[in-house]
Amino acid sequence: MLRNLHALLTGAFLFIFSFLLANGNPKDVIRLGSKLIYDVNFEGASYEVTVIVKNNNENYTFEWFMSKPANGKGTIQLSKAAIENASGILSHFTNGDISLDDQCCIFLSKKMFEELKNDGSMEIVTDKKKNIKTIFGNAYQHTQSYGYKNNYTNEFQCRTVSDGGDYQITYVDDADFPLIVELNLDWSLKLKNIED
Repeated sequence: MLRNLHALLTGAFLFIFSFLLANGNPKDVIRLGSKLIYDVNFEGASYEVTVIVKNNNENYTFEWFMSKPANGKGTIQLSKAAIENASGILSHFTNGDISLDDQCCIFLSKKMFEELKNDGSMEIVTDKKKNIKTIFGNAYQHTQSYGYKNNYTNEFQCRTVSDGGDYQITYVDDADFPLIVELNLDWSLKLKNIED
């Protein structure tokens, strides 16, 4: 009897913990030192990019590295100005240190999040070097799954916006932590796993 009660309580705890991760705040699973592992497809090449959270206060700092065949590494720093008001998304990681003031990466800016709320739309710079701007809107809500501690049944509450064609941005529907979980531009990026 005691063994059955223990098993029942353990099962209930695991269910509640899984529910909280699936429907909780991303800050509960993404902290300093967390590794966000994304699958990337760029010009027909597929590889992983791992992003390590080094600072998530007023400025965000990330170390990143790419697997073969891309083989790159560096750091990205999002300034407070970028976190608040960026209207562009970094389209290419380059080796070394990158400081962003008018583009965001890994997270949407607060300006983007606010503009895209409800049925809003916004012109976003998708390639700064080529001065390519695209209007995103047509948002819909859904859940997006990801792995955490070898459990791939976790979900974030997300929103996806598109340009009416193939370009899409999917992000966590949380004004304080709008993590980008999937991008489809001229290249694609999708979060697959979070590690401590």
